[in-house]
Amino acid sequence: MFLRNVKESSYTEDHKIYVGSCVGALKEYDLTAENPYKPTNFQKISDLELGQGISALKWGNEEETEILVGRKDSVIQIYDILRNSFTATEKIPKGEVVSVCRADEKLIGASNLGQIYILDSKDNVTTFTAGTDISRMRQCKENTKLLATGGKERKNNLKVWNIEQETPIFSSKNVPHDNLQLEVPVWDSDVDFLDSSTLVTASRYGYIRTYDIRTQRRPVKQFVPKEEQLSFSCLATYENLVYVGLTTGGIRAFDTRSLKFPIHTYKGPSGSITDLALDHTGKFLCSSSLDRNVRINSTINNTILYQCYVKTKPSRILIKSPKKSEKSIKNEEIAEESIEMQTTEEDFTNDKILKRLKRKRKLSN
Repeated sequence: MFLRNVKESSYTEDHKIYVGSCVGALKEYDLTAENPYKPTNFQKISDLELGQGISALKWGNEEETEILVGRKDSVIQIYDILRNSFTATEKIPKGEVVSVCRADEKLIGASNLGQIYILDSKDNVTTFTAGTDISRMRQCKENTKLLATGGKERKNNLKVWNIEQETPIFSSKNVPHDNLQLEVPVWDSDVDFLDSSTLVTASRYGYIRTYDIRTQRRPVKQFVPKEEQLSFSCLATYENLVYVGLTTGGIRAFDTRSLKFPIHTYKGPSGSITDLALDHTGKFLCSSSLDRNVRINSTINNTILYQCYVKTKPSRILIKSPKKSEKSIKNEEIAEESIEMQTTEEDFTNDKILKRLKRKRKLSN
């Protein structure tokens, strides 16, 4: 018998998963609860209408207590986990919200039609045109004013933006023509920052590229499959590693310093991977797929630690892991100091014993 819901006994992390579905439902799964497969619905399914599917999820603050939700009907919402309610609703002029973020207390939404909308508290809207068919926008963690966009065809190639400027500070250039002198097709299905000057892209056409905006417009390194046809739908990064989801199911990990071959392969999903997310330690990889399952894999030994059937097709996912509070940090410091005190006392007593033994030896001689 095939078990859809699985949780390994060795998996004891205090994680919570937030899943956005294609029908528009937002759910929470508490993996430490008695029933880790039972969701908490943040809104009634009966209140949803056709075309309100969730197309973007992003944390709204560093404490991970707010969730920014982007929908296919051009709506951006803010959900407050502590208040258990939606606290704000905005709407971009047109298009499907493919990505959403926040910078300088301003909401930023990217439309699949190519526009980036910056919404402030005074209902003022600033618009950038990034192309005509945008697949994803990402925000730099080191500098929240930097944005990266990528999409289908050469007009929507990788671009880096500063929200204080209306023109891109970097626009990538395609690789040289192939052996038949034909242009290599471009479709950056997902992009992300490795740091403030290095980026990585994954493509529906099967390539992975890294860029350094300080040196050149063309890719610095590139992975192109030779023996198999691959198509990448999404990616997630941690330090020098990039995890890419396949449209045919499965996840692969690459080291961006070489990009010669995948260093890990994660099996399990039978449907296209819709989203990937890593916890803050980088040890747990969360994925959602069109086979209506969400999974957590160990990035160390590649095993599936948690799997749950979510009924509706998941489109976006977030994973929340508890961060150390100030009290716990202080308690750890106090414990370390007490251990140091004990070791110094033991060393002191050991020195006394050694001195006594030396005296006895001298007297005996």
